[in-house]
Amino acid sequence: GEGAAIAVAMIPFLLAAILFSYFGLQRRKWQQGGGD
Repeated sequence: GEGAAIAVAMIPFLLAAILFSYFGLQRRKWQQGGGD
């Protein structure tokens, strides 16, 4: 149905948001640490 199509269409956006926030947090940790 329509709901399934919308859910499937949203999956890439959801994954992108998760990856974006994950890498954003990693970069913040690296900046605070100063090393590594």
